[in-house]
Amino acid sequence: MKFFIVILFVASCGGKAKAPPQLHEIEATTAVKESIEKTVLFTGNIVAKDAVDVFSRANGRISKKLLKEGDPVKKGQGILVVDRDEIGYTFKPLIVDSPIDGYVGSILVDVGTIVHDRTVFAQDPVAVVVRPGIMRVKLDIPERYLDGIHVGTKVEMKVDYMDKEVFDGTIVTAAPVVDEKTRTANIEVEVPNKNGKLRHGMFGRINLAVEKHENTLVIPLESISWEGDKQFVFRIKDGKANRVQVKTGLRNETHVEILEGIAEGDQLIVGDLLDIKDGEAVAVKK
Repeated sequence: MKFFIVILFVASCGGKAKAPPQLHEIEATTAVKESIEKTVLFTGNIVAKDAVDVFSRANGRISKKLLKEGDPVKKGQGILVVDRDEIGYTFKPLIVDSPIDGYVGSILVDVGTIVHDRTVFAQDPVAVVVRPGIMRVKLDIPERYLDGIHVGTKVEMKVDYMDKEVFDGTIVTAAPVVDEKTRTANIEVEVPNKNGKLRHGMFGRINLAVEKHENTLVIPLESISWEGDKQFVFRIKDGKANRVQVKTGLRNETHVEILEGIAEGDQLIVGDLLDIKDGEAVAVKK
């Protein structure tokens, strides 16, 4: 019996080698230990530290405004004119003047308004005069945040019409009691008005740090993905993306504290996490 062995040789002439799979390019960050703050936005009216209510010293009707809001004013300078005439009597008009140097913060009455001598009748002020310089903002702070509020803390304030400008301030007072109805306590922030741009009655927005953790593991929020009440990150190890569940702590607008799951120095994928698969080969963009 004869056996025939046929050997086939397959030449690769003209053939092309199969290209290796393309790596998923990603951006990466590193888990580091640093401080993280939680901030809360509070708003309040800006008032001059030195602001004086101005009252009429006689009964009558407002007949003229001598100044308008924002005008500079000297002590003793007239702001309003009160016509004191009565039926059968003629009186010299009363000039309502400023008790201090400053500027007219607000005029609270119109021409024709009836005003009274405050020593005889309960009367609201007719104007407010403010002295340029230190401004104050009163804020109502919920009791759950009070442990993180301290006198002397530096803060930053913005106002609506100058949204890109930041004004530095300091917490100067913190009420020792909580209002039983609102469950809030009052604090005051002082803001220097060196450039004169802040005006009495403006609306201020202040981000207060209500909680701070020091020397803790922190990563960008863009490194976290959520599934219900669980949080995950993609840790890069041996060129692959490994999905890891983590436990988070304090969080702010940009970063989050990590309590469990990863360690300092771990490299993590940041951004576009929906396109990443567990175990996928990745390459960090250069």
